[in-house]
Parts: sequence; C-alpha cells; structure tokens
Amino acid sequence: MKSMKKLSLIFIVMFVVSLNATVKNPYENISDKDKLNALTNYLINQKYNLVKSKFEKVSTFQKRVKYVNDNIDEITAKAIQQSYSLIYGKPVLKAVDYDAENEIFYGELDSSKGSFTKKIAIKVPLKKAESFYNTVEKITPKLLFNFEQDNLTLQDIVVLYKGKEYLAMLRTDYKANRMDIAIKKQAIKYSKDKTRQLVVDDLPKLLANSKKVKKNQKSYAVIFGIEDYMLESNVNYSQNSAMSFMQYSSKLLGVPDDNIWAFVGNKTSSGFIKSQWNDFLSLVEDDATIYFYYSGHGVPGSDGNAYILPSDTNAETATNDKTFMLKNIYANLSKTKAKKVVAFVDSCFSGKDDKGSLLFEGVAPVLKVKKTKFDTQKMTIFTAGSSKHFSNQYKEKKQRLFSYFLMKGLALGKTDTKELFSYVKTNVANKSRKLGVAYKQIPQLLGKNDGKIR
Repeated sequence: MKSMKKLSLIFIVMFVVSLNATVKNPYENISDKDKLNALTNYLINQKYNLVKSKFEKVSTFQKRVKYVNDNIDEITAKAIQQSYSLIYGKPVLKAVDYDAENEIFYGELDSSKGSFTKKIAIKVPLKKAESFYNTVEKITPKLLFNFEQDNLTLQDIVVLYKGKEYLAMLRTDYKANRMDIAIKKQAIKYSKDKTRQLVVDDLPKLLANSKKVKKNQKSYAVIFGIEDYMLESNVNYSQNSAMSFMQYSSKLLGVPDDNIWAFVGNKTSSGFIKSQWNDFLSLVEDDATIYFYYSGHGVPGSDGNAYILPSDTNAETATNDKTFMLKNIYANLSKTKAKKVVAFVDSCFSGKDDKGSLLFEGVAPVLKVKKTKFDTQKMTIFTAGSSKHFSNQYKEKKQRLFSYFLMKGLALGKTDTKELFSYVKTNVANKSRKLGVAYKQIPQLLGKNDGKIR
C-alpha cells in the first residue's frame, strides 16, 4: 500500500508537469495500466479519505466508511473513468473498411494518447455509409464502462451521427484486454491499528479460529496465483485464493514462511517462473514435504498434454514450451529429495476462460487431454475437475470455488486425504450444479490417497 501511495503521488506531479508535450516524462516506461491503477487509487483516497483523522470521532469515520462500503463499485468506476480520460485522452474513431453486402462499417477505436485501442464493427445502412465512412474521424464516440468483479470493462461504444445513435460492437476476430483494477475494495485503518476490509469472505475468520500447527522445517510450499493475463482473459480471484493459501500453508500445514515460494502479481511471467523454478527444486531437503498450489489458466496442447499458462504468454505460445507442461512439473517435483508431494490444481484444461469462451482458435469445445503421468507412490493430486469440466469462480466469496472449499476443509480440521477430498468434492459439485450444466465441476483425486495431508 505504501508503494502504491508513493506511486500515486508521483503521478500527480507527473500529470501537472508532464502532460504537456514540451516536457519529457521521466516515467514514460511505466505502463498505462499501472498509471490507471495508481491514479484511481489516488482519486478515491483524495475524495473520501479512508484513514481516520485524530480529530474526528470514530462514529463519524465509520459513517464515511459505511457509505464507501455500500457504494464502492460505483465510486471506483467513476474514479477509473476520470483516470481514463487523463491517461488516454479523447477516444478517436478511424475507418478501416465497409462491407456493402452486410452493411457493416469496420473501424478502429484509438485514444488521443496512451495505448488504448480496439477493433470495432457498426451496422450502418448503405445509404449513409459513404458519408459516415468519410467523416467518421470527426466523430467523438462515447465510451460507457461497467465495473464488475473488481474489473473495469468497456461495456458500450456509442457513436452519434446526424442525430442518431449507433452502437459499436467489439470485433469478433479481436480479443479485447480488460483493464484490471488494482483496487480490491480498499483496506481501511481505524482505532489502535485495527484493519477493516470492505470485501470480506469467511476464510480469514476460519483461519483465525483454527489451531496453529507446529512448523515443519522440512516442508515447502510453492504457490501460483495467476490472475492478470496480458494476452488472454483474466482468472478472477486467482491471486486472492493464492494469497489465502499462503496463510493457510503457514498456519495449518506448518510450512515455515521462509519455505513458501509465491508466484503472484508481477512474479507470474514466463521468464520469472523459469528463473526461479529450478532454484526452488534445488533447495528441497531429504524427506521433505512439498505442497504445490496452482490457480490460473490451464490449456490443452496440440500434443494432448496439459499446460499451465504464465501471465505474459498466450495459450498457443505456452503449449510450445515444455517447461509449462504439467507432467514435466509433476516429474520435477517427484525427482526432488522430498518423500511426499501434495498438489492442489485449481484449473481446468479445457481451453476455456471463466465465461466459457475458448482461449485460442482451433481448440475444440471438449478436448481429450492425455492422462498426466506422475509418481503415484510419492504424489497426491487434488484437481478442480476433469479436463472436460469447468473451473469456477466463487463470486460471493471472492475466491476460486475449488480453492475456497479446499481451505475451508483444512480450517475444519479435515487433514485425512480421503476425508478432505470427500468434503471438497461434495461441496464443489453441489455448488457448481446450481450454476448450470455448462459449469459442471467435479474435483478429482489422483495418486497416493491414504494417509494425512501433513
């Protein structure tokens, strides 16, 4: 949070001084996405002051907190729209082509500054097409945003031409990147360093009420929470679930903090994962226990194998890199000196995102992924579902569905492998059934299944 506040202050100076073209921007290497996040945080904190003043009563502060809590989505969306106009400037519409047979105008929506760009299509009658095409760059389209699940998405593009509104649609041959927002419903500090979260699930409370397990110096946890993808759609709440699992690993699985390796946030790129993976494997001691946790996209390769997906690559690229092949990851874990490896994989490998859309062209709706081979005498693997099943989010809890019930089961003291799996499978299957047939999710248990998790 301190680094975010510092970054926010930098941007205020930057916007005052360097929005003019005559002044070189010393922070030109900072991405537009980071600018959007930082400026949005600043605008909200500036307007609502989410830190209690020593000269105000707690009741006054709590009243302000409640207002923000009740209206956080609307407040955040407005702040982001302000940030957007400062960072990206005015939207600019450019003509690309016109399909006379289908009466469809093809264009490109850019910004007067920044890197915002989208390909669009507009239904324009043939009799108005030529004049519309030739004068489109003089039209300033209106962008309408929608704030949902901590993400700002472009909801509608409205083009006003000669008194009539035309609704532009994102082109089907273009996968739009969502503008993900760093604000996770701001933490609010008040009275004697207590912290109150505006977004609350019950996992922290369950963890707080659980009995702490003695640390095992020969236990390790390697945790992946890949949520924000540059080239593919995001996996909502993956990072939140990964961060929660870090805490659960420490308190309930007995993993020392120094033995927890976390790949979250800006540490989820293919390069970073590769640079750290072998280092982790080399540190594992004799007779150790490894807990492997992955939440993020899983994709099927053309070779029939399953792959995990780093944040900076698309599905096609990742499936050409054997480093990210799931069976190779399992093999690497099995080849360590560890006596036991327990893997929790909260991902499907059907090649679909949270909305059921395919991640890349050429993937069939249902794929037969090869069974991933591993050392069944050493490894126990819990998966969110089979390769044909969906891996769901749990919107109400701001978690991934499988991860939520996995951690809740641990908090309830279910450390026997079969008992924990039965609890997770039953609850995930029941919850997913309520979401509809397309979202069917039945967790799987593979490998060594007798004994305890820790």
